[in-house]
Amino acid sequence: MHECFERSKDAYTGRDLVEDVIFSIGSKLKRLNFKGFYTVILEENDDMVFVATVRVYGDRVAGMPLVATRFIHRRRYICRVLVDELERI
Repeated sequence: MHECFERSKDAYTGRDLVEDVIFSIGSKLKRLNFKGFYTVILEENDDMVFVATVRVYGDRVAGMPLVATRFIHRRRYICRVLVDELERI
């Protein structure tokens, strides 16, 4: 994910926000509570191609705040395929 996003540290805790979202880290602070996020990873021949975080409320997908496709795999419409599959559910 860091290939596509610069590290983003919380000013008060010093935690890496991208990693907290990917690993669905909870917190007592509402702005840092990332429970309910799921990470979707697509690999091809043991090579990571695409990563997305999906937030779920109840039985509905609420959003994808982080989506990353490695530079060498861009323009293959992988994100479109994921969105189409999530809409089918």
